Amino acid sequence: MLELNEMATLMQSNVIREFPDYAIDEAFMQGFDETDVRKGVQGFSGLLTRLFEVLKNCETPAKEALSWKGQTNIYTDLKSPLTLLYCMGLCADDSQHIDGSVLGDMYKKLHGANAGQYMRLLQDAGFAFSMDISAKSFQLAKAGTFAVTYPDDPSALIGLQVMAHAINRPIKAASLKDCIVCIFGRCDYNALASPKAFDFRIGEVANVLPVVQKQYLVDLHEHLMSNQCKYETKYGVNEYAFAYTSQATKAKVCTVLLSMETCFVKINTRLITTQPGLLDDAPEGIRDAVKGGYNCAKKNDPEACNSRCVDKNLVFELDGTQYVKCRIFNFALPIGETADRAYIMEWLVKEMAV
Repeated sequence: MLELNEMATLMQSNVIREFPDYAIDEAFMQGFDETDVRKGVQGFSGLLTRLFEVLKNCETPAKEALSWKGQTNIYTDLKSPLTLLYCMGLCADDSQHIDGSVLGDMYKKLHGANAGQYMRLLQDAGFAFSMDISAKSFQLAKAGTFAVTYPDDPSALIGLQVMAHAINRPIKAASLKDCIVCIFGRCDYNALASPKAFDFRIGEVANVLPVVQKQYLVDLHEHLMSNQCKYETKYGVNEYAFAYTSQATKAKVCTVLLSMETCFVKINTRLITTQPGLLDDAPEGIRDAVKGGYNCAKKNDPEACNSRCVDKNLVFELDGTQYVKCRIFNFALPIGETADRAYIMEWLVKEMAV
């Protein structure tokens, strides 16, 4: 399980700091001009970077929080200040004043708790409030209207408002809590384009990885796109998936699965059942991943799983052992070693040549 400071460090590494000439939908500008919006988004990026620096000094909660996949969930101490920031961005008026009662109600609807604690944390990250929030008994509901400033970079509050309003809408059917962490919490400027134009860029969500692995994913993406593939992205609160499909064959080629703790290339192979010896020269990491892949449920129970999978499972021999694997779930290949990365690319080239 990742420690809180480790998670904060990784989330900080994924905050976008470089902004190309991106598109901005006028509907998301909140009455500001384009120059102020661009400067504000840059300032908000710096604000997030500083916030995660503060969070890196927080203690890990005593209770472990693991997802059903065994991966670490985003701790409350990481998600709550981002949620509170998002609510502040929606509630602030033109003069950066906020009605405490409105803010408190909105925060509670998003399952936020301990608002005073996280406002004090935001204060540590550079915010200033026109009221005393030091008391543990502080309550937003009784705070009345108060002013918010960010003295180090006042433009950051423009970026906060613009980014908050940009994700206050369905984005590819993702839940709002996912958007707050994965888009708002990264200062992802792509959300400011029109809804249909939004998409993740693999090079901007892979900063949690070592440089060589990040570059590999970028190179893999460019290779697939140059070979008539298209892609779509899905994401959860702690993970991203980039699914690539061949436009020539209409078949899914592979999916990159990326989180703060793992990264795999899930290959949708058609050759493993038709080309004996396909993996004879595969490195150990690839062979182990294939052997350890999901077994076909019908191997033990003919009535198991989906009836449409009959005769579509993966039957092959590797190192003298016959395997029957599930076509849908396999194979998640590691990219940690140079040999593994090179072999995945070679394997994909063979699959796309069919």
